[in-house]
Parts: sequence; C-alpha cells; structure tokens
Amino acid sequence: LLALDQRGHGGSHPAERRYDVGRLAGDVLAFIDALELDCPHLAGHSMGARVAMVLAARHPTATRSVAMVDIGPEAWADNWRSTVESFEQMPQRFASEADATAFASRGREMQPEAREVFLARLEPAPDGGLRWRADTKALTETVRLHRSRNFWRDWERIRPPALLIRGGNSRELRRFVYERMRHRNPSVETVEIEGVGHNIPQQAPEELAGILRRFWSAADQA
Repeated sequence: LLALDQRGHGGSHPAERRYDVGRLAGDVLAFIDALELDCPHLAGHSMGARVAMVLAARHPTATRSVAMVDIGPEAWADNWRSTVESFEQMPQRFASEADATAFASRGREMQPEAREVFLARLEPAPDGGLRWRADTKALTETVRLHRSRNFWRDWERIRPPALLIRGGNSRELRRFVYERMRHRNPSVETVEIEGVGHNIPQQAPEELAGILRRFWSAADQA
C-alpha cells in the first residue's frame, strides 16, 4: 500500500498556484511511473477522490481500478468559500499538543483515534510548538480550484472497474448529487456506509477496508 502526499500537503513541497486537478492527476501518473508500478489499483478520499476520478477518466489504462470515497464532480461555490474561510481562521501554530487538541475538539470529547489523526497533521515548528504539515495557502488554492468548476464530463467517461463510496450522513457528497452520479454513469458500482459522514476512513475504517478488498479482488478476477 502506497500513499502519496499531494503537492502542498503533508511532506510534499508547495507549488504556488499549481493545484488544479489536471496537475495533481499528473503527479499521480508520475508517481506510478517513478515506482514502475504495473497498473495499480487507485483509491482516493475527498480531494484525493476527485483527483482519482479525473485520472481514471483521462488515463483509463493507467490503473487497474479506481475507488472514489465521498466526493462529487459538481462545482460548489458555497463549499469552497466556507472552507477557505475556516482555513483563514485556523491558528498557524500551537504551543503544545494540549493546545492543538483543545482547538480540534472545541470543548467536545475527542476519541483517541480522532486525536491521533489530527495530531498527524502537525509537525514540530522550528521555534517550538507545533505547526501544520500542509501548506495552508496550498490547501486554500486547491479547494478553490477544485470546487469552482465541475467535472461531470470526467465522471461520465469513467468505465469499470470503478467504485463510488458514500457516507450515509455525508454533507460533502450530498444525496441528490450522489443519485445524479448514479444516473449519469450507472456503470460505476456504488456503496453507502450508513451512520457515518464524510470522514469514512476515520469513522468506519474496517468497513471501508472490507469494501475495498472485495472490490479489488473482483477487479483482479475480471
């Protein structure tokens, strides 16, 4: 299992104003080529799922299958504007883990798994304390570029083996968009996981893993 930090995220370096989906899909292709992977299965969640969607549509022979977790192809201005606003209001550093988790929990009880995921997004700052691993300008520009246009044409071009997974309570992949996706490309297999929202990998990791294993096994036998 290989996980790619996309440009400006995690350990990857930022690239000013170069975060459109086509470039990020190109990064994935370069990653596959650099590691000499032979038609791997591709899976992505949220923004990563949007990138996977575009790659599968435009480069159908590059991967053996594509699994897209809780994202739609629609333009959504309110989404990117509210997300950018939340990024702009985030503290750029925290004095300690306790301060960071207090910000993340906002006074609510935080499960150990959620705390672990949140702290993984931070790294030690040179002057002490903790800072975000991702470049916040990159996050802002990525969200703005991805959500300011639609990718319905790419969605309609995807061919099996392909899988779309939705969290039953997701506010990111809204139900009416999910139903429209099913109608506009019925060749893509769809699954809903009830009782969870957008962050399926954190909220239902075992169920998600089981769905992906079964999908990959079937794709390998096709």
